Amino acid sequence: LNTIGYDLLHEHNFQSAIELLKLNTELFADIGNCWDSLGEALLQSNQKKEALEAYRKALQLSPNLKSAKKAILELEK
Repeated sequence: LNTIGYDLLHEHNFQSAIELLKLNTELFADIGNCWDSLGEALLQSNQKKEALEAYRKALQLSPNLKSAKKAILELEK
């Protein structure tokens, strides 16, 4: 699901990517990378508040996830 979500992102099909990546977080709610990917899709579609929430969840689940840490720092500026 993550790979297909990123394929949709690369095609700028943000809504479909977000829907798929949200499903991914529902199916695999305890995997930080799923939340990180959702955060990236939300950020690319300019949904910054929602992206920040997804990145925080990713970091909560995977405290060493560098991409989530970096995104949070950027979004909190």
